[in-house]
Amino acid sequence: MYNGVNPPSRVADIYPGSSDSDPADLVVYNNKLYFTADSNDGKGYELRMYNGSTVSLAVDIFAGSSHGHPYANTLFNNKLFFSAQGDFATGYELWS
Repeated sequence: MYNGVNPPSRVADIYPGSSDSDPADLVVYNNKLYFTADSNDGKGYELRMYNGSTVSLAVDIFAGSSHGHPYANTLFNNKLFFSAQGDFATGYELWS
């Protein structure tokens, strides 16, 4: 929360240019911040991670340019779980 002293600032420009990356479903796992976002890497909405200095693709769930749309990222038994679409045939399923 903004305390009036240190204003909020952008941490990373995940999708440079006029498009937005729309980061969502943020969760910390193994000292990294995992979240769903779009980027200009041609992968679409996929699981991304921030290590404290840079954002990178954590995994391309739906290979190629289709969106895996991982969401509801949560931790259970020291594993990261989320719902995502791996292909059009099976739709959204549970991933870890």
